Amino acid sequence: MFLPKTLVIATSLLAIALEIQPQGATVPTDLNIQAARDISEKTTLQNALVETLQGTGVSGGVVTVTQSCEAVVHDFRISKGTSLPRALDALVATDGGHSWSLEKGAVFLVPTAGLPPLLQTRIAEAQFQDKNDLTLAITELLQVKAVRDALSTLQLKALSPEIGFQKLNRSNSKPEKQPLVARDVSLAQALNSLALEHGGAVWSYVEADCGGHKTVRIDFISK
Repeated sequence: MFLPKTLVIATSLLAIALEIQPQGATVPTDLNIQAARDISEKTTLQNALVETLQGTGVSGGVVTVTQSCEAVVHDFRISKGTSLPRALDALVATDGGHSWSLEKGAVFLVPTAGLPPLLQTRIAEAQFQDKNDLTLAITELLQVKAVRDALSTLQLKALSPEIGFQKLNRSNSKPEKQPLVARDVSLAQALNSLALEHGGAVWSYVEADCGGHKTVRIDFISK
C-alpha cells in the first residue's frame, strides 16, 4: 500500500515500536472512522486534535516546539462526518509545521523538523503506580533519572501538568490501582503506551523558548 511521504517521514521520526502491549484498551486497527463533530474555530493544534478525536475512541499525542511565548492558534475548519485521515490532513495543512502518523491504532502529530531530543531519551525502566492516573504517571516519568539528566543537559525546565486537565473523581469509592512497568523505551514510547493502555487518551508535549527561558510541559489533555 502506498503511504504519503509525510506519513512515512513521521513514522520514521517517531520510531514507535512499543515494548509493552495494551492489556485493556481496544484500539482501532484502521482509520475507517469519521469526525464526530464540526470544528470551525481559532484554537491551538492541541485542542483541534482533541476535538477531532473526541467520540472516536482513538488515542493520540501531539508534539509542539515553539519559539513563541504565547500559544499559537489557527483557524481550523473540519466538517462532521469527514473521514479521520482527511481530517488529520486538514489539521496539519492548516498548522503547516506538523505531520501525522498512525501507530498501533493511535494518532500522533509530530513537528516536520523531527522529534525533540527529550522525547528520544531512553528509559531502562519506568514504574507507574496506576496506569489510569495519568497526571501521576507524568510526574513519575519526569522523576526517572535518565529524563532528569536529559532535562539538565538540554537546559529545560519541566512545568507541572495543567490542573484543569485532571478529571475529578466524584465517587466515594476509589478504583483499584493498576500498576504498569515500561522497559527499554523512549520517553515518547512511554507516553504512547500510557495513552493506549488508558484508551482514548491524548497527550501533549510543548517545548518553548520564551526569551531565553526554555520550558517543557507534558500533559494528558484528554482522558
